[in-house]
Amino acid sequence: MGRRCQARAACAAVLAFWSATRAVAATPEGRSLSAGVDVGVRTARDDLIVPLASTGPALGFGARFVGAVGPGLLDTGVRFQLAALFDRSDHPAASIFHAFRLAYLPVVVNRPDRWSLALGPALVWETDVLWLHAWDDAHAYWLGRRYLGLSARAWRPRSATWRLELTAELNVLGFESRPPAYRYKNEDALTQVSFYFAGVNRDAAFGSVLDWQALRLEADLCRTLAPGARKKGHSLGLEARIAHTSAPAEAFVFELNVRYAYAWDL
Repeated sequence: MGRRCQARAACAAVLAFWSATRAVAATPEGRSLSAGVDVGVRTARDDLIVPLASTGPALGFGARFVGAVGPGLLDTGVRFQLAALFDRSDHPAASIFHAFRLAYLPVVVNRPDRWSLALGPALVWETDVLWLHAWDDAHAYWLGRRYLGLSARAWRPRSATWRLELTAELNVLGFESRPPAYRYKNEDALTQVSFYFAGVNRDAAFGSVLDWQALRLEADLCRTLAPGARKKGHSLGLEARIAHTSAPAEAFVFELNVRYAYAWDL
C-alpha cells in the first residue's frame, strides 16, 4: 500500500510539473547532432556478493541530438561505456554501462543574452553490469533501470561563439532489475550479447526515487566554429553519475567523466 501511494504521488507531481512548464513555454531555436568520447573513473560496489568497492578507469562513446520541437527541446542520446576495476586487494573486475534517454523539455525561461532554462520529463533505460572475477566468475551483478525522470537543462552564451550548458536528471518512478538474492543457476550467459541487454533487465520491480536513485549531472563548454546556418562545433564537458539501490542488498555506482564531442548544427 505504501509503495502504491508513493507511485501515485510521484505521478501527480510529474503531471503538475508538466502543466506548469507548458503554461510559460517559449520557443527555442537550433538543432545539433553530436558524437563523442569520454574517459573517467568509475567506482562500483554490490553487497549482494561482497561489501567491497572496486575502482578503475572507464572509456565510453556516445551520440546525442538536441533540437527545438514545438515549444521545447527534444534531447535524446545513446551511450556505451567499459571500465576495468580493481578493489583494494587488486582483485580485477569489469563493468559495462549502456543507456538510452529521450527527454522533452519545455522552455520556461528563454533569454538569448543570459541564462535560459528548460524543464520536463525524461524516459531512460540504463544498465550497469558488474563482473567480479575473483569472487564469482560464473555470474554477473547488475542495476537495470527503466524509468520516468525529471530533467533540467540550462544554457548561457559566454561569447559570440561559446556557450555554457548545464544538465541535471533524476529518476521519479519506474522499474529496476537486480540479481536474485540466491543464484539458482550455475552460471549466467556471460558470452551472449543479449544477456547484457535483455537478460539483466528481467524480473524488474516497480519503485520510485524513494526506493532507488539515479542521478546525472553535466556541465559542457561548447564552441560553434562559424555563425552560419550550417556550422560545426565541439564541446568539452564533465559528467557525474550516481546509481544506488538497497534491494536485495546495498549497491551503488559512481562515475566522473571528462567528455569531448564534435557537433553538427542542423
